[in-house]
Amino acid sequence: MSLNDYVDSLPIVSTHEHHYASRPPGEGLHGLDYLFHHAYVGKQGADKKDRARFLESVCGRSYFVWYQKALDDLFGFGGEITAENWDAIGDQIDAALAAPDFHDDIWTNRCRYTRAIQDSYWDPGSDNGRPDLYAPAFRVNSFLYGSCMETADHNLNNAQALYGECGSLDEYLAMMERVIVEKKAAGCVALKSALAYDRSLDFKPRSKRTAEKVFGMPPSNVAPEELKAFGDFIFDHLCELAAKHDLPFQNHTGLGRLGGSNPMNMIPMIEKHRDTKFVLFHGGYPWVEQVAALSHNYPNVYVDLCWLPIISTSAAERALHSLIEAGRDSSRVTWGGDCWIITESYGASLAMRHVLKKVLSDKVAEGYLTEARARRFAERALSENAKELYKLG
Repeated sequence: MSLNDYVDSLPIVSTHEHHYASRPPGEGLHGLDYLFHHAYVGKQGADKKDRARFLESVCGRSYFVWYQKALDDLFGFGGEITAENWDAIGDQIDAALAAPDFHDDIWTNRCRYTRAIQDSYWDPGSDNGRPDLYAPAFRVNSFLYGSCMETADHNLNNAQALYGECGSLDEYLAMMERVIVEKKAAGCVALKSALAYDRSLDFKPRSKRTAEKVFGMPPSNVAPEELKAFGDFIFDHLCELAAKHDLPFQNHTGLGRLGGSNPMNMIPMIEKHRDTKFVLFHGGYPWVEQVAALSHNYPNVYVDLCWLPIISTSAAERALHSLIEAGRDSSRVTWGGDCWIITESYGASLAMRHVLKKVLSDKVAEGYLTEARARRFAERALSENAKELYKLG
């Protein structure tokens, strides 16, 4: 079996998905309109009413290219979505989505997933009622926005509204730990921060007194820098709890609020919490070299390439070259689909396999890696590292 065929044959543990438990609402949409509504290419503002213009505008985007490849593999329309075949493809999609076993068939036979870590930000810590498929991550953004009942994170979650009102900061900190312990007992295998969508990642150590000054105060009476200081204190505490309860701490880096999302902003927390396993998501894009450098310097840093191959396939290739050459070791690289619907996850998996095949084939051809070591790297990146890091059976 060739190296490429071997990579294609490997099972995957996806470290990051947002799959819906049931078919999500589509505002009366059908077929391709429905799928693109819930896909990255449809969330970027391109108008799909003029289909020909839409296809022309997105035809080179990684988001679209890999989704088109996946859909062509599933529905066989000749490799290219056009304005003319749009509705015919859509009819096939509607029929497929109506089949009760469609999701599980794509999961098993196309993605070749054996497990996925699920981030249900609308119901933090949920496994979608499918513990056989999903191991949940527990999204913690709301804790930084729970200083009073009038604040919320970008998903409109408030920790006190979700987990119980608290009369003091000490009660609040105790509630945080109680909830994390309960979530772990219920099956959560990681904490997850998507705070790059809420604020800058430049977390700094803050005193407890600084946070107490803010607690219980309506946001109209608190300066923005004081609210940020409260969040810094809470994030610092979450890092402690992640280590105490042996939960890897997944962190969205790159994109989001772009100006503050550089993964290098994480250094103060990475250095302070040496026992916390910081998983830096998305290869830090566009700062992929910085993430490789963080992996090189810090033994508590792990790099997840989730989302990256469908953001920019060539950037994912550059990131993987750097991680192989400069990353701490081959056990620190993982990947996840980071999608809402299984059909797009399939496209994301095709993109990741393509990146692995391209980079590893280059390394073997150059004599940098033996083929045996290239195969072993692929095994680790697609499933074994995730199993070890998240203690998945």
